[in-house]
Amino acid sequence: MSVPRERKKERLQRLQAQRLQPAVRAVGNGLVPVMLALAAVGIVVSGYLAVTYFNDAQVACYGLGQCEQVQASAYARVFGVPIAYFGLLSYAAIAVLLEGRLRLSGDRAYLALLGALSLAVAGMVFSAYLTYVEFFVIDALCPWCLTSAVVAVVLAAVAAVQVRRETGVR
Repeated sequence: MSVPRERKKERLQRLQAQRLQPAVRAVGNGLVPVMLALAAVGIVVSGYLAVTYFNDAQVACYGLGQCEQVQASAYARVFGVPIAYFGLLSYAAIAVLLEGRLRLSGDRAYLALLGALSLAVAGMVFSAYLTYVEFFVIDALCPWCLTSAVVAVVLAAVAAVQVRRETGVR
């Protein structure tokens, strides 16, 4: 092969390899601290609900909703496990992944961010379902549950923006 042909072939291979890999850019921590703060709020809210369930205590609704009716419904548990436990575990896992995003670099940091986004989107979808159940099935609202749902939506949106920034997708 001639030298120009080899260079052309190498350049073509390099361009093809670049197209196959996501263009992860170094954008700093960006919105990760915001996501960590949202995860902390989610931990506090779901932690409070988990503790009240575990202690068989009454949820403080302060006259703003029907927390007891929501907590006593069949929808408050999955396979006998309170949903608040799943929320607490999910928010804690998101926080751990985001902390990993801050401490790691390269592909591992990006994968930690994608894991946090995946959990946040799953939490958002599940929260949307539970909010629907509160409004249209149970016909009772729990401000703590609605707060967690709002946190889940905002967390998923902010995580999506951060992933978009890091990949350079427009």
